[in-house]
Amino acid sequence: MASSILQSAVSGLHLNAQRVGAAADNIANVSTNGYKDTQILARSVTTAQGTSPTYAPGGVQAISRQLADVQGLLAPSATSTDLALSGAGFFAVSRTSDPVSIQDASAGKALFTRDGSFAPDSEGFLVNSSGFYLLGQKSSGANGVLSAVNVSRVGDGADGNVTGVSVSAEGRVTALFDNGNTSTISDIPVAVFTHPAGLAAETGGVFHATDFSGRATFFKAGSDRAGAIQSGALELSTTDIGTEFSNMIMAQSAYKASLSVIKVADEMSRQLLDETA
Repeated sequence: MASSILQSAVSGLHLNAQRVGAAADNIANVSTNGYKDTQILARSVTTAQGTSPTYAPGGVQAISRQLADVQGLLAPSATSTDLALSGAGFFAVSRTSDPVSIQDASAGKALFTRDGSFAPDSEGFLVNSSGFYLLGQKSSGANGVLSAVNVSRVGDGADGNVTGVSVSAEGRVTALFDNGNTSTISDIPVAVFTHPAGLAAETGGVFHATDFSGRATFFKAGSDRAGAIQSGALELSTTDIGTEFSNMIMAQSAYKASLSVIKVADEMSRQLLDETA
């Protein structure tokens, strides 16, 4: 029995150590754009009971869940290429500027994020603060291909130099020239999942599709199924400092309680050994 008590208490230590770690991670990312806070849920573990008068402790199992389907507050930004989604969906991004078909992107060759802090790199590609390329559909009619959005390679140069970029609520990226003309660069589709909570997180504030989330389906921004894009805005972290400190205090108290249980189980074992010696 003492060994079962120890196993149950150790599972409690493991759970609450993870809860403290998750709270620390959430607090550390309170200023990370598009960050989705992580929760550590508890699932009870039961052991088959030998007879009705006896009880065999089972313990608890930790389950990690990052709240990818929860939207953070939107904050204004002075940069037109800072983008936020108001509503469901994710920006499709890639580690490289290579084109990818929509079918391949849906099947896992693209990543997805709510971090819309995009800015042109040295080659004119829009990349976010983690270095991921924003994917869009070129207006040339290549609707089955997603390409990295480039705001410097526009037209044949007859309109002059690009002086600015605007993004509509529907995801239309437009270049503004010094002669007053405009030209459409790309359309940014929004990736929507049947179960966004099933997405798996990766370093850099991105997610990849899993069997639980289902494949991505791409919709026009601002449609019935996808959120609208707000230019000059960023989605803030979903971390709530007060909640995280409360979670940390409760986890720390529960951790201490599990240590006390281990101490009691150890004393019981010692007493048993002393009595049988």
